[in-house]
Amino acid sequence: MGGHGSFTFPAGRWRLIEDGAYPVQLGLAIDEALLDGMTDGGKGRPNTVRFYQFAPPSVVVGCNQDIREVDLPFIKSSGLQLGRRITGGGAIIMGVPRDDSQLGISIICVNEPDFPAKLGGRYAALSLPIVAALRQVGLPVEYQANSDITLHGRKIAGQAMLTTANITFMHSTITIDYDLATMLRVAGKTSDPATIAAFSENYTTIREHVPEITMERLKAALKTGLEREFHATLAARPIDDQEMLRARRLLVEKHSTDAYILDMDGASMGSCFL
Repeated sequence: MGGHGSFTFPAGRWRLIEDGAYPVQLGLAIDEALLDGMTDGGKGRPNTVRFYQFAPPSVVVGCNQDIREVDLPFIKSSGLQLGRRITGGGAIIMGVPRDDSQLGISIICVNEPDFPAKLGGRYAALSLPIVAALRQVGLPVEYQANSDITLHGRKIAGQAMLTTANITFMHSTITIDYDLATMLRVAGKTSDPATIAAFSENYTTIREHVPEITMERLKAALKTGLEREFHATLAARPIDDQEMLRARRLLVEKHSTDAYILDMDGASMGSCFL
C-alpha cells in the first residue's frame, strides 16, 4: 500500500542521491541546501531521497535539543564531531564503530493536496518504504505511533521531521550496528550492568539479527521499497555545484558556528537518543 490511510503518492520521478560519508557539519548543511532548493524557487524540482553517512564519527543533536543533554567534555575528548540538524528529536551517533554502522536517509517531498495534515500521519506515510526495506532483509519490523520503527518492541530506526507550508523533510537513521559504550557515555550514563541491560531491552541493530547484512543489500531493499510504496521511478542525480555552493555557505554561516550548535535554550527531549 503506497501511503497512509487514503493517501498515496502519485506515480512520478523521484531524485535519488547516493552520497558517501561527509563531515557531519557539511553533511547537515547539504540537507538544508536541498530543502532550500525545493522551497526557494524550486518548482519543478523532483521529490528527493538522499542516502548518506557521516565521517569522522559524529554526534548529531536535534534542532531544538538542549546541548546539555549530551556529555560535551566526553564528545570533545573522544574526537567525536558535533552537529545540529534541521529536524527535531534527540541525539544520534553516526560513524561509530565504523562509517557504515548507520545509514542516514533524507526524504524531501512536496505536500500533496491530500497529504496527511498531522505529523503522525506524515511520519507513517514516509516511513513505509523503510519498513518495507527492513522486512525485505528479513526483519519483521513495525512502525510505532511515536515515529520509531521497532523490532519486537526494540528500536531499530528513528525519524525526525521538519515541515513548511509546501514541503515535508524527514530524517531517518537506520542502525546497522552500534558501540554501546560510546552511546552511553554521550548520553552521560555509565556502563554498569543495569544500564546496559535496560538499553539493550529498548534498542537493537540489523546486524544482531542479520549478521551478513551489507550496506549494498540495505540500499537495494530501500530502493525497492521506495519504488513500491511511493510509486516512484528513481533517477540518480548527485548533488550539483549550485547545491554544494549553497551548502558551503550554510556551513560557514550556520552549521559550523557555536551559536547554532551549542544552543542551551532547546526543549528537553526526555531521552538523549532519537
